Amino acid sequence: MHINKRVVKSNDRKDDLSKQKCILSAKWDLVKGILFVALILYWTITMFGAYSYRSVFVLTSFAGLLSYCYIQRKAIQINEKWTAIWTHVFSAIFTIVVCLGNYEVFKPVTLHKYSLLLCLIASYWLFNRILVGSLFLLREDRKDKRLGERFFSARKVFLIVFFCVLAVDLFYFISAYPGTLSPDSYVQINQILSGKYSNHNPFWHTMIIKCCFDFGMKAFHDINAAVAVYTVFQIVIVSAAFGYIVSTLRLLGASSKAVIISSLFYIAMPYHIAYSITMWKDVLFGVTIAVFIASLIREIRKAGNEWGNHLVFVISGIGFGILRSNGLFALVIVFLAMLVILRKENLKLLFVTLCVIFVAFLMKYPLLSALNVSQPDIAEALSIPEQQIARLVVEDAEFTEEQYELIQKAVNVDELKAEYQNWISDPVKNNMRRVGLEYFNSHRREYLLLWAQLGSKYPLQYLESWVDQTKGYWNGGYDRFVWINEVQSNDLGIVRKSYAPFLATAFNIYLRLFYYFPFLEPVRCIGVHTWIVLVLVYLCIVEKRKEALLIIPILAIIASLMISTPVYSEFRYVYSMFTSLPMLIYVVFSKRPCFSEGDAV
Repeated sequence: MHINKRVVKSNDRKDDLSKQKCILSAKWDLVKGILFVALILYWTITMFGAYSYRSVFVLTSFAGLLSYCYIQRKAIQINEKWTAIWTHVFSAIFTIVVCLGNYEVFKPVTLHKYSLLLCLIASYWLFNRILVGSLFLLREDRKDKRLGERFFSARKVFLIVFFCVLAVDLFYFISAYPGTLSPDSYVQINQILSGKYSNHNPFWHTMIIKCCFDFGMKAFHDINAAVAVYTVFQIVIVSAAFGYIVSTLRLLGASSKAVIISSLFYIAMPYHIAYSITMWKDVLFGVTIAVFIASLIREIRKAGNEWGNHLVFVISGIGFGILRSNGLFALVIVFLAMLVILRKENLKLLFVTLCVIFVAFLMKYPLLSALNVSQPDIAEALSIPEQQIARLVVEDAEFTEEQYELIQKAVNVDELKAEYQNWISDPVKNNMRRVGLEYFNSHRREYLLLWAQLGSKYPLQYLESWVDQTKGYWNGGYDRFVWINEVQSNDLGIVRKSYAPFLATAFNIYLRLFYYFPFLEPVRCIGVHTWIVLVLVYLCIVEKRKEALLIIPILAIIASLMISTPVYSEFRYVYSMFTSLPMLIYVVFSKRPCFSEGDAV
């Protein structure tokens, strides 16, 4: 048999070239891997100089390394044009977020320009790998076993979660009777006792407290028992809300693992336990938002009892609009998003949502006006502009005589310089209330013009002021309280009494673990959870998933804080994100789209 030597040599050369290419590719992958690890290590060490939690950056680096290994092992590449574009856009967003939130580290005077460039490259590459890894984890084929209908129907899941949460929270309540009261709680109780109401703390939440308080006083003739009635009421509502959320996942066909993990999250997370007995408007508002999202899923999916879904959607929607000052704004944003995403697919739901907004508006403004309930003053809504101008005053920026005179008519400049803090607007607001709030109200146009003029002259200082006032909601976490666990001294006769001291000790130890152990810091870090929400938004955009609508309520709450928050990091303001996130993660990563009828258990 004759063999063509030229053909053999040609094949040998091709084999050699193929082997060389493989060797070069392997070497290049090794070099890239070493470079990636080196850059991420450098970035992490650099971020240790920031004021935010170090554990957050360690966790982010670890997530990036895992994603990098996952991408290399699966030989993942993005071939779709728009997927690549959106990945670059979100990678850039995360890089900007980290740089802005930790500008004290990234300022050129602090970090050499070449070091800054390395950190920017590392940050971009790190978040790019996390995004790509998350995307292909979503696309990966995986088994999604359903729970057995016989033993784990949605109703049974609801009851199990309800009674488990109820039991844990009642045990905590017994150990910390009659509950936990904040300064806002005393304001609301004093309004109930005096009959003089304000909507600074939502009037309708005060009315809920009043109903429980009045019943407790009539039944037990004791103010501590009256407070305890409200605490028990709130525990029941929270337990029912969490049961409703997890049972919604069950209706969507969630696997046993998803149901169990979600249940444990709502039963055992320390902020859920601590908040269940705390008289704060933010607690009911937070669970209301989560229930609203769950009911929206049920309405769109037509899962569960139809009339029950309608009722829960309407009640939670009205609560969304009236239980916090920024709720109605966020609800309007949700409606606009529904118009864009749902379009003509569900006109009935759009109409009901519009009616809910109308009712919430009537309850919040015309009805309160008729009841002579005062609204929060303008100083409360303008925290960020106030802080920006105050920063310029404290830093002795240059003003014209007219500008300085206008500032002096609104605040006492000497007191402002002594009291100013860049992370909270209370000193500025209180100064305005003492000195020139009435003048400010009657000259709003002049002050708006002043703010715009100074902003055009000092944009960097405005940006730094905005970052300092908001960074706790979108950057790595900060050492600020998440929950309180006391009844502060008061002249109302309300005192803390434990009926189970051993339980009080056990709960206190458990709650403190999340403060004192650095590796548990991300659990209560607002910024980390905001980053997770942004990753979910990215996945919905790239995969063209209408589930993005379900994330809009949380984004709207965060957006409202970006323009009006009085303090840089207040966990309770975004408690709704923590009550909703397990549900949002499930619906985005689920192989069964929520926005299609049928296939519900």
